[in-house]
Amino acid sequence: MTGPRKSHSGPRFLELRDLLDDFLVRRIEADDHCAESIASQLQNVLGSCDIITYEEDGAVEAYALLHFLDRFHRFQLIFQRLNALGLMPIRSYLFRGRDGTLRTSALLNP
Repeated sequence: MTGPRKSHSGPRFLELRDLLDDFLVRRIEADDHCAESIASQLQNVLGSCDIITYEEDGAVEAYALLHFLDRFHRFQLIFQRLNALGLMPIRSYLFRGRDGTLRTSALLNP
């Protein structure tokens, strides 16, 4: 019998987590009412995230706090597994990074 599968957070996920954390902290520090707006939308996002408009103050931030990283990470783990099994139509391409160096990346084939 095998043990539980380990979840590894890749560098892109960790970078996204840090960016989102910094974004939320900056928003709350810059606006005295931002934390209250976010808190007021938590139940709305939990119960209705697929039908609300996200035009209410704090709704986008509440979604990011409650769902975004979790859903992104689940996608990342599943996509990596499918790709490792050769089940995703991926092709490599070259692009020039901001620093001018050539880099390779992957793109889904349509």
